[in-house]
Amino acid sequence: MRNQAALALVALKTTLGVDLASPITPTEPLQYIAEPVSIETGVRTALEAHPEVRAAAKRSEAAQSEVRSAYGGICRTVRDLDVRLAMDAEPGEMRESPEGYSAGLVLTIPLFDGFMRENAIGTARAREEQANEQASWRANRSPKR
Repeated sequence: MRNQAALALVALKTTLGVDLASPITPTEPLQYIAEPVSIETGVRTALEAHPEVRAAAKRSEAAQSEVRSAYGGICRTVRDLDVRLAMDAEPGEMRESPEGYSAGLVLTIPLFDGFMRENAIGTARAREEQANEQASWRANRSPKR
């Protein structure tokens, strides 16, 4: 506790731009004013403001996004949509012809990719599970008495 108080004092002096060897004396005496707060409310408020708990929640959100991204790789098979005015037009070239309009769709379905997608999904799920465990562990930690 004394070490943390000394580190806080050094951080305060550094922030204020004061010489680290100079003493700091408060202008008013410190007073303790008791606030009526239940234990549950106090713990919940402390956990909501605690940076490790907030960081764990953000890691969990990022892991969920990674899982969605891994699944999104499976659905990205439509590569090109080419609308042409004539059947004999080159891709990207628009021509009017008596045949009318035509639309082309190229669909690419990979048959085997060496289990890369499955591995990406498994890795993303594992990271999500780990982040969720860390977030729930940090959120459920009770203060030592």
